[in-house]
Amino acid sequence: MSINEEGYLSEEMNEIEKEILHDNYKYFNIARRLNILGHSLKFKLNIHQQDAQEITAATLYVSLLESFNSIYILTSKGLIVDANILLRSLLEKTLRLKYVSMTYENAIHYHMASEKERLKLLNSIHNAKEGVFSNEVRSTITKEEIDNLKERIDLEGVKELPSNEVLARMTGLEMIYQNAYRILNSYVHTNATLINKFVNTNEKGMITDLNWFSHFNNNSSEVEQVMFSTLYLIITATETIIELFELEYGELIQSLTEELDQLVSLRMDQ
Repeated sequence: MSINEEGYLSEEMNEIEKEILHDNYKYFNIARRLNILGHSLKFKLNIHQQDAQEITAATLYVSLLESFNSIYILTSKGLIVDANILLRSLLEKTLRLKYVSMTYENAIHYHMASEKERLKLLNSIHNAKEGVFSNEVRSTITKEEIDNLKERIDLEGVKELPSNEVLARMTGLEMIYQNAYRILNSYVHTNATLINKFVNTNEKGMITDLNWFSHFNNNSSEVEQVMFSTLYLIITATETIIELFELEYGELIQSLTEELDQLVSLRMDQ
């Protein structure tokens, strides 16, 4: 069936995917090599059982790799809007990975801060009107559990995790945060500017029809932007893991970084 009938699930998408991969070969080639490196690292990590920093960093990195793979798949099929939504998630995960890798105390703080979020959720479920949550769910949460968790949080003086903006400054990722994060928010929150991508207009600015799938033609710049930001973040995350676990992959990462920088230079010269 055609794209008109099945959208992105159509077999016609196979040809479009081939075109996108061909036109942006260098970005996707770096991505595939970086992906192999990232997944190979999983088996090189010497994680000590009681080390909160190592455990947290390793699990965050595995989660990063999943997002990385998802962005690759979406971008290769021209699903730029959804790829950007995941790109924001990738940025947030990278900020947290960098943060917990800075000090052991940061890793502990990361987990304790999540307890504050859990307390909010438990309170919401416990205090919700009947019918919002099933009785089975509500019955598992007791007032005693909530009080004990609150007492523990108060006793230990748990503070919330710094905002993403503060984390970006702390971890040296302020530039990409300033350049990308606020733009990516528009994809997550689906503002009016975003949905404009899904209509076609004439020379007078009048809507002529729905653009019911993202732009397949002339979308190279969007593909390049998503892939560059994704590669930059996954390289940053991989460098962080290599440093934390003292692995011997520095030269390979440096080589991939230089290739990416060369692509950016060529793009700016065009």
